[in-house]
Amino acid sequence: MLFRIFMVSIVFTLLTVVAQGSTDVGGIISEDTTWSLDGSPYNIISDVHIAYGATLTVDPAVEVNNGSVYVFGVLDAEGDPNSKIVFNNVSIKGGDNSPDELYNIILRFCWIKGGYLYSPTGNSIYGGLTITDSFIQDTNSFVYLWYPNFDCHIERNVFYNAGGFSTGTSGVKVYFRNNIFCKQKSGYAVENWANYGGNDIIVEYNSFLSQDRIALKLPSGYDSTYISAPNNYWGTTETSIIDSMIYDKNDDLACADYIDYLPILTEPNQTTYELRDLWGRNDRIIFAEEILPGQTIQGSTNNATGTDVTSHGQDDMYDHWFIFTPTGSADYTVSLCGSSFDTTLAIFDGSVNNELAYNDDFCDYQSQLTYNFQLGQMYYIRVAGFKKQKGDYQLSIDDPLICAHRPASDLNNDCKVNLLDLAMLASEWLDCGFNHPEACQ
Repeated sequence: MLFRIFMVSIVFTLLTVVAQGSTDVGGIISEDTTWSLDGSPYNIISDVHIAYGATLTVDPAVEVNNGSVYVFGVLDAEGDPNSKIVFNNVSIKGGDNSPDELYNIILRFCWIKGGYLYSPTGNSIYGGLTITDSFIQDTNSFVYLWYPNFDCHIERNVFYNAGGFSTGTSGVKVYFRNNIFCKQKSGYAVENWANYGGNDIIVEYNSFLSQDRIALKLPSGYDSTYISAPNNYWGTTETSIIDSMIYDKNDDLACADYIDYLPILTEPNQTTYELRDLWGRNDRIIFAEEILPGQTIQGSTNNATGTDVTSHGQDDMYDHWFIFTPTGSADYTVSLCGSSFDTTLAIFDGSVNNELAYNDDFCDYQSQLTYNFQLGQMYYIRVAGFKKQKGDYQLSIDDPLICAHRPASDLNNDCKVNLLDLAMLASEWLDCGFNHPEACQ
């Protein structure tokens, strides 16, 4: 039965509507309140305001849908590894408060999909933000850390197709540690436009996976900016590529400083692999599993949760991702023949912006592609099922014969030095090509 509960008092004004296992919420929360699993999902039908002095606790496994939450007090949303909190298209912001009434936003083991996270309000706000062990995707704006009042920890998170962090600090620290950033869409993953406390922005042990985008930025026109960024993984050891992922005084003399990113990690920090286990190994592109030439991988998409589709596939949304770096430029054959369901197969470039090749049916209802992979490039391979099908798959890549290193004395270009090369040399022994014959004596 549909029923409504209205609670109105001098200190507490909250609208709650419970209907068929869901709860509609909105209004001012003026005393400690818990959104428990019994009332989930919680649908925001009008702005929720958490008053100073009050704490809204969101229990593990709760789902919150649509609308805005303005935090003047405390938002404590802490799930656990097996019972994550889900925010669907929710805007979470600090309230327009005063310096002596600080808010606090704590997000742990949360899956934040869409909406806005700590985006600019147009007003001075006072408080801080902690995000740990969470997955943030498809948010609509950057995170605006405007002079937080206490240390902020952004650690062990995945940011995929999400806005970056725009920071200004004075005497407090912001730690960006052990995060994965992929396809950031605000023009940077982390930028700093004010740093009046010295080494306030610490960026270390992260993985920046989008080499076609800026990862770290010191914007021009500001007189005190700084980012310390040693010990991060960039998907490459080529400093020219890393330099292209950083915007600082090397790019614009109006920037206040340079970003020192040395030393670099040659492989992701161990925490990256722990994040894979937490959020699903190779079920998302940022957790793509490496596949080598000549290797065959047995897997299953039965537990896949992806939502992407290829440009040619029909609802091939449940996917697994693999990363492939060829040992030489050659035609490689990628095959799903022998899989148990109707598969689709696609190859993407390293930026994941360009779908390079696609196949649906090659061997009966299974897929296969032959593609000319280039040495020095990184590629992504996507395994999925036609019209949302799932099942067991067998993914293989052949190991073609490649001339990985051509000997200098290989005269006939067959990648080896033998009697044929000696015969070519002997046939032209003592030949001379000078235009003055006397020079040949």
